[in-house]
This record gives sequence, C-alpha cells and structure tokens, in this order.
Amino acid sequence: MKLAGRIAKGIVVAFVAIFNIMFIFRCCVAADQSHLNDLIPTDALRAAYADGDAGIITHDMAAEIAENGYMSCYAFAWSPEAKEVQITVRYNNSVYEYNGLPEGDEFLFTLKESVTETVYTPTRIETDEMWMYNYRRLVFSDVEAYEASNLVLFMHHGETQISSDT
Repeated sequence: MKLAGRIAKGIVVAFVAIFNIMFIFRCCVAADQSHLNDLIPTDALRAAYADGDAGIITHDMAAEIAENGYMSCYAFAWSPEAKEVQITVRYNNSVYEYNGLPEGDEFLFTLKESVTETVYTPTRIETDEMWMYNYRRLVFSDVEAYEASNLVLFMHHGETQISSDT
C-alpha cells in the first residue's frame, strides 16, 4: 500500500510541476514584445533624421490588452516632424473562431485621432507570425496629433469592428 501511495503522490507532484511549467512558459510567450518592435525606416523618417529633428516619441499603451482581449498593441512611436506613427499589433489565431470568421482572413487597421476625428489607414504593414500569434507593424503617415489627442487603433474585418485600443 505504501508503494502505491508513493507512486500516486509522485504522479500528482509531476502533474502539478508540469502544469506550472507550462503555465509559466505560456505567460512568458504572451508577454513577449520583441516581434516587430523596431522602427521601420521610411522616407519621412529619413528626411526628418537628415534635418536633425526626427524626435521620436514613445508611449505606453493605455491598456496592455484591448478591452475585449482580441488584440494587444505595443512599440508605439510617433515622430511629429515626420508626421508618422508606428505601432505593433498582436492578435491570436483564436480571434477568427470567436468572431465566426474564416481562418487566415486579413484584418484591416485604422487609426483615429480623437480631437479632429481624422481616420488614418496604414501606408505600410510588416507582418510576422509565431505559433498562435500574428504580428503587424503598422505605419501611419501624415498623422496630425495634438496634446489633448488620443490615438485609437481599430481592428476591422470588412465593415465589422473587431477590437480597439487607445
């Protein structure tokens, strides 16, 4: 009986240890913001840099994950001189299933400035994938923003808004 108890205890301890290791690994993967976090050297940024006034401003996102959990944004960079915003979006493949969409369809992204309510579409998109995550580095050109501005990124599928983040 003692041997069976030790074996059962060993199995339970091994299961709990494996579960904890998998949970920690999953948390580390979800927190990884190393994909597409570098600036994309565009003509506007090169010109601003050549003039000696590239002035890149970075800022943390208002929320780490969008309110509905479908996307997260990071690596925000804005150059007022170049009038350019760059931001990285990450979304999980499960967003297709949760919204009843065909797997692999491309999402559209728009950036809305809150004061004038001007909507911008990306002029350049870099893509990357890792396991269940899709990454998009979005470049928005000719962006006018003000001290009181909020920049809100919207994720769309056709005419349907899937998610947004400020």
